[in-house]
Amino acid sequence: MNKAFLVAKPELTVISTPTSKHRDFMMLAVEAGSSVFVEKPWAESLDRFDEFKNIIKEKELQFHISFQRRFHPLIYNTYQAVSKGVIGNVMAASFTVISNVPFWHPYEDWKNLYAVRSELGGGVLLTEIHEIDLVCWLFGLPNSVFCTGGSRSAEDISVEDTVQMLLLYSDFSVEITLCFMHQNTNREYSILGQKGKISWSEKDDLLTVSSYGASDNIISGDNFSMNDMFMQQANKFINDWSDEDTEKSLLSASSSLAIVHAAR
Repeated sequence: MNKAFLVAKPELTVISTPTSKHRDFMMLAVEAGSSVFVEKPWAESLDRFDEFKNIIKEKELQFHISFQRRFHPLIYNTYQAVSKGVIGNVMAASFTVISNVPFWHPYEDWKNLYAVRSELGGGVLLTEIHEIDLVCWLFGLPNSVFCTGGSRSAEDISVEDTVQMLLLYSDFSVEITLCFMHQNTNREYSILGQKGKISWSEKDDLLTVSSYGASDNIISGDNFSMNDMFMQQANKFINDWSDEDTEKSLLSASSSLAIVHAAR
């Protein structure tokens, strides 16, 4: 397979294997001179990441990691609001993801999914790494990470299904709660600033930006779907990608995994 891949010299390799298989295929791709579009996370750890990064730069290849939630319009609006200081200096924030693996793919046995198998790079930290990426995107890397968690559900699985994290920054902290074995599913976040608050919930898909002394600004996602996020990131990568975008994607890949490593 390696020889055939090298002979083919693809311009782009899309990798959506179980997490533990990402690294081998990515290294094979870049050694063949192929750009890479990989499902999150980059791999189950940062082993060989620097080597991968150096090859990407030396061969001037393009790289993107699929953190598609950055392409949700309300989440992007949040990024802009925080960047522009709409709510002032951040004082505290919380991000929560509650999902239920058995409901993900009703057509197959959920116990065979990579998410609940340690040998395939499973566990809620890696599977729900999107929120960790969003926190890095909004606030950068924290100074310290505290984490507690484990296999808290009644199911006999070999990975952590629930974690609670506290990320400490110089002037504020961020709470992250991740659970993928609970039926009351939800995804939401809240950011408190000295001049207001930003909140969003996936259930109603409404972003509320509250500034003291002004009326709340409530923005609807207008039923923006998961597929829309995937399509927008694919269009961006294929039609409007730059070396700077590759640098940012490499940073997001490494930053999110660095926090997972610290949490573990």
